[in-house]
This record gives sequence, structure tokens and C-alpha cells, in this order.
Amino acid sequence: MQKEIGSNFWEIEIDENRNNKYWWDEQQYHSEYFVSGRNAILGLCKVLGNEKKKIIMPAYTCSTVVEPFYQENWEIEYYEVNKDLSINIDSLEQKIIAFKPSAILIHSYFGFGFEKVEEEYIKKLKQKGIIIIEDLTQKVFSDNRLLMADYYVFSLRKFLAVPDGGVLVSYKKMNLELAKENSKLVSTAISAFKLKKAYMNGNDLELKEKFRKKYVECNKLLAINRILTKGSIETLDIYRKTNFEPVIKRRINNYNRLWELLKPITCIKLVLGKANDKVVPLYLPLYVKQGKRKELQHFLAIRYIYCPVIWPKYNLIINISKNTEYIYDNILCIPIDQRYGIEEMEKIAKYISEFASKEV
Repeated sequence: MQKEIGSNFWEIEIDENRNNKYWWDEQQYHSEYFVSGRNAILGLCKVLGNEKKKIIMPAYTCSTVVEPFYQENWEIEYYEVNKDLSINIDSLEQKIIAFKPSAILIHSYFGFGFEKVEEEYIKKLKQKGIIIIEDLTQKVFSDNRLLMADYYVFSLRKFLAVPDGGVLVSYKKMNLELAKENSKLVSTAISAFKLKKAYMNGNDLELKEKFRKKYVECNKLLAINRILTKGSIETLDIYRKTNFEPVIKRRINNYNRLWELLKPITCIKLVLGKANDKVVPLYLPLYVKQGKRKELQHFLAIRYIYCPVIWPKYNLIINISKNTEYIYDNILCIPIDQRYGIEEMEKIAKYISEFASKEV
């Protein structure tokens, strides 16, 4: 059993005999590799050009999705997201009529896909000439992307330890000029991975502060998003040579087992259903009732289980519905990734149950 659960990846396991190909490598697609997901979105803004820079995106989203569009002087409207993380189609339709966007950026959450009614509505938008962009960051390995999308964009850093990486995919060739990879970022990230691995495999507590400083430095370097920058060879090499079958299997098994263990606990509410074989979960999201999210997050953290809030609300996303506000205020994301097994899932459930019994 791992002594800590959650937070940054550190393990790199590659098979030199592998050479993985992914759907975005197929002949009908054109792909560009960037230093980060936000840099890939900046690239998308350049590809879309300067005509009618008006876009609609979900009110529940990450600041790194939003910022490149503001940086490139786009006007943005936000559609509401329901508590079950589905599109509020009435809200989106009102925004489409009033705002008349040239593009819409959509994403489903935590590995899950869209419902049929959502897909049918998005198809109608495409038929009206609206450009469809799907952010796949939370479901890179799920088999449920929207085949009707004009562009796909995603980060490569959410599912395993890689130093950098973002991808922009289109059916059309993209004429973009990218600066060379950020070698300082790559070396800092690899140093962080090594320090954390040494910490996780040993008892040197001083290493924890050292690797945390390295990860902070990485995040600062990733936040620099002024010019288009290539992703590193190191990240591509890891993706080509990693056996993802056990990664996918373990994530699904961990998610479903933890889902079963947490379902009876009354101080929380599970946000999504169980994962089928087309869903590769990122986290298990839950709502903490009665405004107790901070308390539960702290309760788990002092037991070395680190659960992020995805996401803090970006300061320019304002005047949103109560349902979308509820998501931001109450969601907590539980790690279920390939570093762990059923034993860790049972440990997490045990502590959340213990927290629930104290709150009664």
C-alpha cells in the first residue's frame, strides 16, 4: 500500500519495445504537440483566426481553458452546467440565440461522455455552422469522444507522469510555428519525479519539501503561455512506450469499487454513476453535504490522502446559476488512479465513513 494517496505523479514505467499509436495518429487527423493544454488552446485560437471571435463554453471549467481566449481578445459567454454535470440545454440555447457565437467549446467530465440528448443538440449546432471544439483533457483514454467535433484539445499530464504535453487535433492541416521545447521545464519535472520516487520508497522526510518545490517550479513554468511551444520528446516517448492496458483497467476497477463503498455514506453524494468499459475515470467526484467540504478535505489530508477541488472558480466566471455554483462550492475529487489498488480504495472509504460518523 502506498503511504500517501493523491497529488503529483512520479512513476515512469516504459517498455522500449512498444510503439503505441492513438486515435489522433490516424491518417484523417492532423495533430500538433504543445508544451501544455493551455498552450494547445492558444494554438487553437491562432488557428481559428480573427473573424467573429465569440465563443461559448461551460460555466464549470478550468481557468487554463478560459485564459488563452481572453489573451487573444475573444468574447466569452458561459452556459450553465447541471449538478449531474450535464449540459443545461435551455441555458445553452438562450446563449446561442442572444450571443450568436462562431464556436462552442464543450467538455464532459471525469472520463464520462455526453448523453444522447446532449449529442443530438450539439449536432444541431454544428449543422448551423457553429465550430465544435471538444476538450478531452479529463477523458483522453475514454472511448466516448464526439466524432462530430471540428477540433479536439487536451493535456497529456493528467493521467501519468510526463514533464509536459498538450495536443490540438483537427481534420485540417494547421500551419503553426512553434518554438523549441522548454528544456528547463523538462529537467525540473524529471528531477521532481526522481525526488518524489525516492521519498515514496524511503523514509527521508526532507525529500518531501524538495520535490514539492520542484513541482511548484514546474507549475510556474507551465503558466507562462505567451508563445506557442513544442511539447518535449520525453513526453512523446513515454506515451509511445507506456502499456496503458493496466492503467485503464486499474482506474476503472478502483473507481467502481470506491463508488460501491461510498454510495451508502450519507454525508456525501456521488456525482456520477459507475464506469463502463468506455469510461476511463480521472477521479471519483463527490459532493460534500452541509458545507463540510473543507473539513473532509482536511480530515483526509492529515491522513495522507490528498483530494483536490476541481476546479476553483475562475474570477471572470460570474452571474452563474445556483446549480453551477453548487458544483464549485461542494465538489471534491478522490484519487482512483493506477498508482493504487483496491486496498487503497478501501482505506479511503474507511476514513470517509469515519468522518461521516463524527458528523452525525
